[in-house]
Amino acid sequence: QIQPEFLIGYFGRMPPETALECLYDLLRHNRQNVQVVVQVAIKYHAQVGAMKLVEMFESFGSNEGTFWFLGAILAQSEDPDIHFKYIQAASRVSNIQEVERVCKESSFYNPVQVKDFLKEAKLPDPRPLIYVCDLHNFVAELTEYLYKNSLMKYIEVYVTKVNPVNCPTV
Repeated sequence: QIQPEFLIGYFGRMPPETALECLYDLLRHNRQNVQVVVQVAIKYHAQVGAMKLVEMFESFGSNEGTFWFLGAILAQSEDPDIHFKYIQAASRVSNIQEVERVCKESSFYNPVQVKDFLKEAKLPDPRPLIYVCDLHNFVAELTEYLYKNSLMKYIEVYVTKVNPVNCPTV
């Protein structure tokens, strides 16, 4: 019932450890506090630590909180873990276009880690995996994955539209 503006300002006067504890309490007592917790996390992530905040959201199973928080700070981060966690959160909230965008545009994620995650996630649309594998030369693994999962249409799309040069490799 406290105004979000007041809470955001109040958290700025706390030591980072205390602020993190209070954010945990806000989420623990009412899941509807996710929006205000995200706003506080965005504003004070440099002081508290972005990965500590991600761990907090994940401990409550709040994929939306992780997604909103990391989406707001992703452009300023070169941390591979932040980019990977964002890709994970976007896939878990079924925002495949955002997963695809980050896989195509970001150069800060660990390609092996992302490739392995996308293969395990078995997204309904494998385009993010196709972009990761194409950009980082995992074409043989991509072909094997698409073939084993009966995604022949995507093999065809890959060799005709995405990267025809790799047709002999496929």
